Amino acid sequence: MRTILNWMRTNRSAGNPSNSLLGNLGGWKRGVKSPLLQSVMTVVAATAIMAPASAGIVWEKRTVANSGLADNTVYGTMSNGNNVYAATNGGFAISTDGGSTFTTKLSGKTNRGLFVSGSNLYAATSADGVYISTDNGSNWTNRTTTDGLGNNSTYGIFANGSNVYAGTQGGLSISTNGGATWTTKTTANGLGNNTIRGVYVSGSTIYAATTSGGLSISTDGGDTWTTKTTSNGLGTNNLLGVYANGNNVYVASNSGLAISTNGGVSFTNTLAANTVYGAYANGNTIYAGTLSGLRISTDAGANWTTYTTADGLGNNTVRGVYASGNKIYAATSGGGLAIGTSSAPVPEPTSMAIFGLGALGIAYRNRRKLLK
Repeated sequence: MRTILNWMRTNRSAGNPSNSLLGNLGGWKRGVKSPLLQSVMTVVAATAIMAPASAGIVWEKRTVANSGLADNTVYGTMSNGNNVYAATNGGFAISTDGGSTFTTKLSGKTNRGLFVSGSNLYAATSADGVYISTDNGSNWTNRTTTDGLGNNSTYGIFANGSNVYAGTQGGLSISTNGGATWTTKTTANGLGNNTIRGVYVSGSTIYAATTSGGLSISTDGGDTWTTKTTSNGLGTNNLLGVYANGNNVYVASNSGLAISTNGGVSFTNTLAANTVYGAYANGNTIYAGTLSGLRISTDAGANWTTYTTADGLGNNTVRGVYASGNKIYAATSGGGLAIGTSSAPVPEPTSMAIFGLGALGIAYRNRRKLLK
C-alpha cells in the first residue's frame, strides 16, 4: 500500500494537483484526504489484507474434540450432498450436517478406505474385511475371506452398481452381486503384485494400484491384465492410490503423481519429490494429498499451490482428498478432517500499476456517488 501511495504522490504535478491523476479524479490538498483518497486507501488496504498466497479457500478443522469425529487420523473422505463421510483409525464417521458434527459407525475398526454411492456405503478395514451398508450406515454387513475375499486386510474399495471391487493384501477381490460373494484376482491372473493399495473403475476399465508391481489395468472384468511401470512414465512401481475420470488417470506413489491422458497407455510424472497418498480431479483441477500438505493445480498439473497447517489444515500429512461444489475435504493424519470452502480466487498483485489503477477505478466510482 505504501508503494502505491508514494507513486500517486510522485505522479502529482508540484503545486498543481489538477494535472495529476488524483487531481483529475478528485483533488489533493496537503494534509487533507479527499473522499477519493479515502476510498483508494480503504480499497488498497482491504485488498492487501485479502490477498495472501492461500486466498480463495477458508479451512475449518473437524476433530474428535469439536465435531465427534471417530478419530483424528483420517484415511479417506467423500461427500454426497450435505452428507460427509470419513474413513478413520477409529471407525466410519458420518455427518448429515455438512461436516459440523459426526456419528461413528464400525467403532474401533480401522477404516483404510471408503466408497459412497447414494445410500450404499462401503468400508475397507485393516483386519476385518469389508463392511457394506445399504441404508446410509444404519445397518452393516461384514464380508471376509469366508465370502471369497483375498485377505481380510483391505486398503481400497470401489462400487459400480452391483459390482464391488476391494483391494486386499491377497489380490483384487471382485463381487458381481453387491458384495455377497467374491472372486479374487492375483499375480496368477496377471496382476503386478498381490497387495492392492487402491482400485478405481472408469467405464469398463479397472485400475489396480499395486505395491511394487506398478499399475495393473483390465478391460475385461479382471480376467486379463496389463501392467504399467516406470518404463511407461510412472514415478515408481510402489503405488499408493489411483483415480480415473474418462481417459485421465492419476496414480499416487512414493515418488509423485503420474498423470495419463490416454487411459493409462503412458504417463507423465509430476510432484516427483513428494509422497502422494491420493488424488482427485475435476476437469483441469487436480487435488493431491501429500506428505507435505494438500497440493492443488488448476491447469491439469502444470503448476501447483500448496496448503498446509499454516493455511488451516490440521496436519500436513494428507491421506485422502475429495471435492464437491465449492467444498474441499482433506483427510489428514492426526489432524482430523479439514473442510475448505473455496471462493473466486483473489490474485496477488503482479505489478503496482495494475493493482493501483484497479483501486483508483473503484474509488472514482465512489467519488461520483458522493457528488450526486
